Parts: sequence; structure tokens; C-alpha cells
Amino acid sequence: MSSNKFQYSALALLVFGATQANAALYKVVEVDASAVTANEYHASAIEPSSNVDCFDIANSNSVDCAADSPTNTFSLAGDTRNGTEGFSYREEVPYMVDNHFYYLDRDDLESYCHNELGYNTCNSWADRQWSGINGAGGLSRERNAWNIGSYASNAIAFKDTTALTPPLTSAYTPDSGNSATTPVASTANTIVNKLAKDAANADMTLGNTSSGYYDVNGKYARVFRNRGFVNDVQLLPLSTNEDIVKKMGHSMAWDSAVIGGKTYVVGSASVSAFDYGDKEKDYLGDLNTCASSTDPAALAACQNFEFANKAYIWEVPSSGNSTEGITVSGWADGTNNTANHHQAASQASARAIAIDKTSSNPYMAGFNTWFDGDNVLMQAAVFKPNGTFDASNLVANAWTPSLIQNAQVEIGSEYIHSNSVATDINENLIVIGTAKRRGDKPESGAAANRLFVADASQATVSASFLSGGIFFTGAGGEMNAINNMNEIVGRVDIENIREKDGKQRRQRAFIYAYDDGKGTNTRADVYGGHKAWLLDDLTNGGSFSSVNNAYRIYDATDINDAGVISATALKCEGGYDTTASDSYCGNGNTDEKVVAVKLIPIADENARSIQSRPENETKIERQGAGVGWLALTLLAFIGLRRRIS
Repeated sequence: MSSNKFQYSALALLVFGATQANAALYKVVEVDASAVTANEYHASAIEPSSNVDCFDIANSNSVDCAADSPTNTFSLAGDTRNGTEGFSYREEVPYMVDNHFYYLDRDDLESYCHNELGYNTCNSWADRQWSGINGAGGLSRERNAWNIGSYASNAIAFKDTTALTPPLTSAYTPDSGNSATTPVASTANTIVNKLAKDAANADMTLGNTSSGYYDVNGKYARVFRNRGFVNDVQLLPLSTNEDIVKKMGHSMAWDSAVIGGKTYVVGSASVSAFDYGDKEKDYLGDLNTCASSTDPAALAACQNFEFANKAYIWEVPSSGNSTEGITVSGWADGTNNTANHHQAASQASARAIAIDKTSSNPYMAGFNTWFDGDNVLMQAAVFKPNGTFDASNLVANAWTPSLIQNAQVEIGSEYIHSNSVATDINENLIVIGTAKRRGDKPESGAAANRLFVADASQATVSASFLSGGIFFTGAGGEMNAINNMNEIVGRVDIENIREKDGKQRRQRAFIYAYDDGKGTNTRADVYGGHKAWLLDDLTNGGSFSSVNNAYRIYDATDINDAGVISATALKCEGGYDTTASDSYCGNGNTDEKVVAVKLIPIADENARSIQSRPENETKIERQGAGVGWLALTLLAFIGLRRRIS
């Protein structure tokens, strides 16, 4: 390796040599989803486990936790990308800030970046989100598909090595008398949010899909951008309100639970149209024509129609028919039904559900809308069962939203956050989530997503922000999942450079063995106590070192009780040049790939240990490609700062 590419300090070489005698905690197993042709493969969910501990040989006999085959342990699901999304497929409103739905074009994206992210690269950031990358993805193709007369799927869901086919059949199709009754092939965007088990312990796949595009006399018409599904069942929005809600309304499927012997899915669903009389929302025409039309999806103006949404729960039917659910709660105090307030549409979502192991009652976590004068604030919430809850006969609004203190938008008399959202909850009622700092309220040079933990069993649920160790002051990231062992996975900033008037920070996946003070986490000794680690540090050394060294783990998206993690990684074919966390790939001349991986615990405690990866002290005169456009795309995805409800 030439000295103008890499120059190690003596210390770095010593540390590098010392790591070779130690073992990792996890084996990295790539999931080959190449049956789906795409540029990137993102993991999103891992199959749940029952009475299995992959860190304990005595308790993992029913599952071969050390199996080489990526399909031999627990199934992994994910979704592909060919380019940028523009607006996330997992958010009710753009970037979880724009409940007015005023973000319409490329300039609006750049404005968001300046106002909420503060990068000095907002011009190029907005270009990527609007135009896509190398002719793929981008918001422009989606918003202008009507006139372009073509669209290609940007996201395709997969489970293990197989592509998933979402339920696209709709009772309403645009201009059905003159056009096809099914959408054009390969025009839907589909993502997976959860793998779960129903009341009969059968597998379930939960996610969201768009309707795909219908060819209406040479124009491309779309019925909905997001609709939740479970296996082959489509989850419908409210059908008893405006006709356009029934026909074009949205829904999202996030999590499931068995209540009273029945299987339920929770998420969000449209209950009312947004303020379509507001001319600032018009894009391809006058939105006023949409609500009164009997065929709104066949009109150009209605292609980007939006809605007010509530937290929702659906009973999963035994047949494959579509199903309509009920509201979890109202907005604000749980009873307010103001769908539109000062041109903003109210929003709410149940992002997770768990059965309290003490009371056997279901609690949910997500966000809800609270009103503050003219402001419509989307804030992290826990939905607690109230006096109308009956497990044998669920009725609408049987839960009361409880605002998570310290994570609210306005703290005291000052607006600190743009939004907050609770992303998961477990049977111990431990809640995790993020609160997005406002762009004008940065901390340590970044308007980041602050990471928090809360206890939903308390009368007043209050957020505690993570600090210490890898969670340095001002660090941002995502809190993606918590299992019943109180093990939290997500991603976090790994450098503390200024993002405000600077560039985006690099991030890496982490795991945190959280201590709830109740002795819940009995596996903390594996991690050396109740500590947080970058997962790259837990895949270093030992007999799996060579295989593991081909990956750097960017995002940990889910973890089951057995300890198996779904993750998205950068892969250097043949392995990185060294085991260092910031090693080059191919001497800086080779592009990495974005792949979906499982992290499988090493069961034998005598064959595992923790040895952090070293960092190279390098003199960099980088040649060639380095981190390629695929990796930059991944950075763009994870840099959307999406938690703003």
C-alpha cells in the first residue's frame, strides 16, 4: 500500500495487531436478495423469536443460531432502493414537519434543508432528493408521473431471498371504463415495517405500498401513495366520511399484537381530506376539483392529494379480504376531532404496540397532534387503554394519548423541537423515540434527532435523553427497535463535526443494553454491563473476523428476543483493507455496496469477546472512487431527519 494513500501511526499498528487474537459477539450474514434487481438492499425487520437465546447454547437448541445460511435462523425482510425517495415512504407528512403539505418542488426541498438541517450542501442535497441519482428515484419522477407517462418502482420489498408481492387490488380504479383495471407492472413502491406472528403463530409481513400507476389514455394516474398491508390483506382508511378518503385515503401498518385471542395491526389511516381550498397546495391543478369528483384519481390535480390521519387499529381477517379498522384515539386530548386547523392537517400514528406483562393490557407508542394557538404540533405520545377498553370487544377511541414530557415541541415558553415520535415499546413498557431539534435550536453544531427512553408505566411519561459513551453531547440518530430484553438498536452520529453551515455527520449502527432499574435485562453481562456499543466494534476479531471485515454496519433496524439483529451495511467485496473502523476499500479505489445483513450472536461464551475496532491515523490523498454514489445515497436516506411529528 503506497504511503501517499495510507500511513499508520505506530499506535494504530499496535492496536490493529492486538485485535487479531480476540473474538466478536456477532457473526455477519448477508441476505442475498438478488432475485430482486436493485442498486441497494436495506434491511428493515427480523422474524420474532420465542424462548430462544442465541447468546446461550443451552437455550438455543431449537434454533441453529450459528447457521451459515441466511434463511436458516430467522427470516429477514427489507426493501430495495434504486435512488433517493424524496419524501420517505414511512412518514405521514413530508419529513415529519410539513403538515401543511406546502413542500411541492425542488426549491421547497432546499428550503427544508436550510431551515431544518442547516447543511452548507443543501443545493446538492435538494438536487439528489428531487432528481434522483443516475436516472433512478427522486421526487420529481413521482410528482410528475402524470405528464411523463411513465414511472419505475424505486422500492421493492423482499423477505429472505424472495420478492414480496403486495396486495394492489382496489375497489376503485381511475377512469375504469377506458383504462386497465390493474396498475402498470413495476410501478408500485413497497416497503416492509415488521415481521410478526398472528394468534395461531403463523407468519405475518406488515408494510406499506403505493397503488402503482394506471395508464389513463397515456397519462399515469395513481390512487394512493401509501396503504398498509398484512400479507395479502389491504388495510383500508375510514370509509364513512368524504368519498375521496374512501377512494384515495392512506394507511400505514407498523406493528401487531394478539388481544383477546384475535390478531390486530396498528398504524395510521386517513379520516379526512386536507385543506384543499388552500391554493398554496396546488401542484398540477386546482385541488378543489378533487373532493367533488366521482373519479378523482383520473384528474391531474389529485395525484398528490393528502389527508388528515389518526392512529388506527385493524383486526386481521381470516380471509384475504381488505379490512377497515377503528381509531385508537382522537387528536389533542383524545377527543378533539379538528381535522384541519389554520391550513394544517392533524396527524397521528401508532408506531408500535406491546402487551404489558404486568396488566396484560395493550399499550401503544407513536405520536399525536396537540394544538397550541395557530400551531398544530406533532409530538411523541403513548396511547394508554382507558375506561372504554375491552379486550373482547374493541371500540373506537379506547386509548388515551399521553404526551411524552421533555420531548414535546414547546418546552417552557420556547420551541426547542420541530417534532418528536415514539418509535417502539416493549412488554416492560419501555418506550424509545426521537425528538428533532429545530433548525434554529442546534446543539453542538447540529439540529439533530435527539434519542430518548421513557417509561409508559408512569402516570407522567417523561423522556430521558441518552448521554455518555457513544452518545456525546449533540449526537443525533434513530431509535429503531427495543426487544423485551431491553436491548435497543438504531444508529448514531460517530463524529461531532458541525452540521450547521457544515456537512452531514457520518453515522453507524449501535446496540444499547438499557437498564430500566427493574432487573429486566438479564443479558447485560454479554456487553460488559448496561452499555452502548457501535455494532462495528462487536463484529471484530475471532474466527469470523475475515468474513465480518467485509461489512461496516450503518443502521440496525430491528432485534428479536433471541438477540438476532436486522441491519443495513456497506460491503467491501473481499474485505476492507484493515479491520479499522475507517479503513479504505480497495486502497480507496473500490466502491462499496449497500446490503441487508443479519447479525447472529455467537453462542459459545468462550469464543466471543469485545474488542473495539481501531481507527487509522492516516494521511489521506484519496484516489479513485472511494465511497461510491451508492453509499452516498444511503447517507442521503439516513440523513432525512425524519422524526418530526
